[in-house]
Amino acid sequence: MAKFKLNLTEIISKKMDEAFQDTLDCFRAHHPSFCSSLDDQNENNLLEAIKSSLIQAAEVLLEEDCGAESSDVDIELLTIFEILSGEKPSGISCIKFNLKFIYFLVKKLEDRSTFEFPAANSILENTINYCELHKGFNN
Repeated sequence: MAKFKLNLTEIISKKMDEAFQDTLDCFRAHHPSFCSSLDDQNENNLLEAIKSSLIQAAEVLLEEDCGAESSDVDIELLTIFEILSGEKPSGISCIKFNLKFIYFLVKKLEDRSTFEFPAANSILENTINYCELHKGFNN
């Protein structure tokens, strides 16, 4: 399975859309059940929440570190989908970024009027489990 990497500045650029879709397509080729039961509206809402949370996390980390070192951090988008599916990330994973991303995603998924369906509940549970595994990580 290919690894799709972006640095933090690329995540907040136009490169993100194509890399996100390519990574999602690749992930779904090997995990056909990922979000397969969703209607178009729920899928669009969920994917938009994931994508916007990735962007928010990148923006915050770039701002916190003034863009200097953070811009060189590569984020493997595939590991994000693995975390969302409850898997252990197969690639090198930036825990600080992942936890920021999860923070923003969980805030969105807590909107039960939009995200009250099994796939969102599963992702919410998986992200909380990831956070529990990394409890105490100095972010």
